[in-house]
Amino acid sequence: MWARYSGNTVTLFYCPSDYGEFEAEKLRYTVLLRLARSPKSCLLWLTRFVIVLRHPVSEFCQMRRTTTALITLCCLGSRLFAGNPLIPTVYSADPSAHVWPGDERIWLYCSTDEPGTNTNDTMVCYHVYSSTNLVDWTDYGIALHLNNVRWAASHMWAPDCVLRHGIYTLVYCAKEKWSGSFRTGLATSTRPEGPFKDIGYIQGIEGGQDPAVFIDDDGTPYILWGSGGTCHGAVLSDDLRSVVPGTTVDLTKQLTYVYEGPWLHKYNGKYYLSYPGLVGGEWPEKMFYAVADKPLGPYTFKGCYIPEFKGQSGTNHGSIISYKNQWLAFHHSTWVSGGLSEVRNLMCDRLEYDLNGDIKPITPSEKGVSIDGVPKGPSQVTVMLEAEDAPANLGDIRGASVGAEAPGFGGSGYVTHFEGPGASISLVVQSSKARRADLKIRYRLPGHDESHKVRVNATQVPDPLGGYTSWEKRIVFPRSESWTEMDLGPVELKEGDNVLRFIAAEKGDIAVDRFTLSPQVDRIAMVGDSITHMGDWKTVLGRNDVVNWGIPGYTTGQIEWTFKDLVQQESGLKVVFLEGGINDLTLGVPPNVVYENEIRAIAYWRKRGVMPILQSIIFKVDSPETNAVIADLNARLREYCGAEHVDYVDLNAVLSDSKGLRADLSIDGTHLNPPAYELWAGEIRKTLDRLKL
Repeated sequence: MWARYSGNTVTLFYCPSDYGEFEAEKLRYTVLLRLARSPKSCLLWLTRFVIVLRHPVSEFCQMRRTTTALITLCCLGSRLFAGNPLIPTVYSADPSAHVWPGDERIWLYCSTDEPGTNTNDTMVCYHVYSSTNLVDWTDYGIALHLNNVRWAASHMWAPDCVLRHGIYTLVYCAKEKWSGSFRTGLATSTRPEGPFKDIGYIQGIEGGQDPAVFIDDDGTPYILWGSGGTCHGAVLSDDLRSVVPGTTVDLTKQLTYVYEGPWLHKYNGKYYLSYPGLVGGEWPEKMFYAVADKPLGPYTFKGCYIPEFKGQSGTNHGSIISYKNQWLAFHHSTWVSGGLSEVRNLMCDRLEYDLNGDIKPITPSEKGVSIDGVPKGPSQVTVMLEAEDAPANLGDIRGASVGAEAPGFGGSGYVTHFEGPGASISLVVQSSKARRADLKIRYRLPGHDESHKVRVNATQVPDPLGGYTSWEKRIVFPRSESWTEMDLGPVELKEGDNVLRFIAAEKGDIAVDRFTLSPQVDRIAMVGDSITHMGDWKTVLGRNDVVNWGIPGYTTGQIEWTFKDLVQQESGLKVVFLEGGINDLTLGVPPNVVYENEIRAIAYWRKRGVMPILQSIIFKVDSPETNAVIADLNARLREYCGAEHVDYVDLNAVLSDSKGLRADLSIDGTHLNPPAYELWAGEIRKTLDRLKL
């Protein structure tokens, strides 16, 4: 008996057959359970369930032999394979979604929660994200920071953005320095991602919290705002800088349960005003909506479209847009933080209307939304930071200048003409949690090779080819007539703010266009049973691009069932090291079945363009009969690999002697100790070196 989960469903498998997955498929007994809050509690739940099921299961399957039921709860990664949450890399909330004319991307303008310290007054900046499929996202860093708003003191809460007369205007709120009251600020940019430059606040709005701007079909701009159980709306001037006198309307009494955060969209000629509200003044907030024939009402209350759901924060705040023939509801939750309301994350769920135009209630789901047939999967977030925008990202440019003469750059320019050693670019990368990311630098260097340094926090990044080749730890940037990208490999990011610096080690003409930090790709998978599972592969191999896919208790056939999950989780795989078979032989699975399972596994990975490397079944300590079977099976597998040009690693050559597995390398006659994994890693490194991986 074994268990695994996908999504938030646990599947209990019971296989009485001795003959691998073929008969197991015919006879398996499956129980579906909802996943409890933690793997530990889930395991206890499963254990109780098995006690109840043990007798009926044995009768149902009419066991042919006495076995001990084994339950293995396989936590195949920290994320479930689904579309929500959208951005796990930065704590963001209050998403205002837009699709700009002539641009196929969804753009999200969001507030930012500071991990560990957010008490609302520590919300000090905004982020902008874009995507074409709700899976692959770009984070453009800090779009506007409190440091760059001369009139604001704190509380940079929910924002919105509007494209008007060719200018992108961020409409946001913050508390004013000299009054302590909320103001509705404006900041502009020629690029949808910013950075934005503050131009003051809108005249005629008092207490302007949570602003949302709506441009009607006739071009008239409207603004709505609300806080503390109130909601107002008004017409804006053409330049957005002031409210048109006499147009302000108090909508509070028309919007049952309203508390804050209004959003306006149009559907079938009707105006839908959605907002977070409190029923009876009780938290958490639910999302409600009302409908009108005009942007400023009067409104008719309709009901709740996002009720309370598991893992939501005390607040909710959202936006509704149409994208590629689907209606989408954006909002936020606490799924990334595990329920901490002070650090939230973005969500998106499909929104549907019934025949009467009423919004159907939404149950937020990990499944997310599929766009253009792109499979729903964990969000992949790439941070893209333009070098010339360093001052907007809490950094600076020292001893260098911004240029825009060489065509092909991104953003609004690049940084070049470094005056000498110590000239630098610095900026901040924000991260919700400690994580690894692959760092790349896009640059142009038409002259000759130059040496410079790159630092993340207090760690100097080594040269990707030569490593730490000098005391100063310089990186050689090869000459390049055109813009090119250098991959510096994985770097460590801590929770919160991370300082990224490019430091000139000499006077240079290098032009630095941008920095990108993309999700670290695991190129190597160690696949097998508990013998693989117990290895600390990142440590023993000395590299970070390795995923451990060892699953205790699994036979070769059962391991194969997990390949699909591995493919979904690790899109960048290059090599798979296959190990397994000892569980099969212990359970009496015939060697021919093991042989066929291994061949099928090799074919599976080859078909997907991933190189399979088969490793020998490891002998046991002082078990002559079992070892004889293993030796014969290994010989057949090795012969097959030779004929099919598949790499084969003979682990017994370094782990065994004439009696089988060396006793000094084992903890129990089958499983390995740390010195054994060092020897094993040495054999893997030889293979990787030969393959230049």
